[in-house]
Amino acid sequence: MQNDIKIFVIEHEKSAQYFMSAFFSDFQIEITGSGEKALELINAYKPELILLTIDSLDIDGYSICEKIKNNESSKNIPVIFLSEQKDLQDKLKAYGVGATDYIVKPFDVIEFKNKIDQVLISNQRIKDFEYQLSQSYSAVLDVQNNAAMSQSIIEFLQANLFCHDIASLFKLFFNTTSKFSSSCVLQIQGNNETFIQSDTGNIHQIEHEILNIADNFNRVHLFGEGRAIYNWQHATLLVRNIHDNSDNLTVLMDGVDATVKAINIENELLESVNSLKSSNDIIKDKVMDVFTEMNGTLKETFLSLGLVSSLSLEEEDSLADYLEIYQKKINSLLDELGDNNKTSVILTN
Repeated sequence: MQNDIKIFVIEHEKSAQYFMSAFFSDFQIEITGSGEKALELINAYKPELILLTIDSLDIDGYSICEKIKNNESSKNIPVIFLSEQKDLQDKLKAYGVGATDYIVKPFDVIEFKNKIDQVLISNQRIKDFEYQLSQSYSAVLDVQNNAAMSQSIIEFLQANLFCHDIASLFKLFFNTTSKFSSSCVLQIQGNNETFIQSDTGNIHQIEHEILNIADNFNRVHLFGEGRAIYNWQHATLLVRNIHDNSDNLTVLMDGVDATVKAINIENELLESVNSLKSSNDIIKDKVMDVFTEMNGTLKETFLSLGLVSSLSLEEEDSLADYLEIYQKKINSLLDELGDNNKTSVILTN
């Protein structure tokens, strides 16, 4: 037997107390002759086994056992009754109030030892089983939690593909981190502007200052009591309470950084398209103005030279046809500019 096993003996006879003290010398043993005192000490002592005599106590032994078994902290401690009564009814009554075994006095020492060993071994097996069960339950919970987190990350990465603005990205990110119970501040670098938001809506001045010097840290920098900084190219994350989410947040930041890069490229392309459209519109207007001016100048020139009056109707029609042909060519080229504008807008959307 191991000497760290605790045994609690409730026995009023001094000779029996001396015997128990000697018999269990290799154990940690507590002995009292008072049932009332025993009920006060058991919860604090937390024994592996209780030996309880029924006879001549200040409180009835059956009542003591009943109170032990009705107490949440002591209900699983095995209780062995010691009694001079050997009637079957006494044993049934002991079993009825929760006794593990019933030993009749005077008892054979070898038999007594065997029964004690059996109860202690059985009790240890129960504890081992409960521990394994709790470990298995914890493992199942961990698997379930990890599966739920993995699903949240997958959903985030899928939804990320449809984020075309910074506001939607913030909302999606904080909705995901809320499932990890990690509070954070996210800073996003746009093309011409820096955006910053917190899941709580509040950002302390010191948090602004830490984010401003994030480039001085490694890609992932853990510090303080559960705090961390994630420093990506287009996004920086300050985590107030990281828990066990370091790897999960790394995956989220990969997704955020890729999406910000795509949004920035899309915005640049839109700016280029809008600029090109404006330029094309200006060119189109200028060309039409030049053609109109050229048409008017030709007519004035023909008039001043007296060429119009010398032209036959057939020649006048031929000249008008030439002007119309070149006007159509110019209009066709201008229409191509318009088509380019439309195509650019479609591609950016």
